Amino acid sequence: MSGSKMTTKRKAILVAVKEPPPNGDYVWDGKDEVDRPLSREEMQKGIEAYRKKQVARSAALARNR
Repeated sequence: MSGSKMTTKRKAILVAVKEPPPNGDYVWDGKDEVDRPLSREEMQKGIEAYRKKQVARSAALARNR
């Protein structure tokens, strides 16, 4: 049968997706630093930087009116 491998693979994927691991469903292979998930601290720093940029942009727009 030509589709039996795909059917087996599909079933395995469905079982794995049904109950993701407690730490999340992404596993970093350690090969590329760009693919590494951000730590909570890194994420918070990025959010703060984005918000500061938005405030500065809003202030600049208000001055130009």
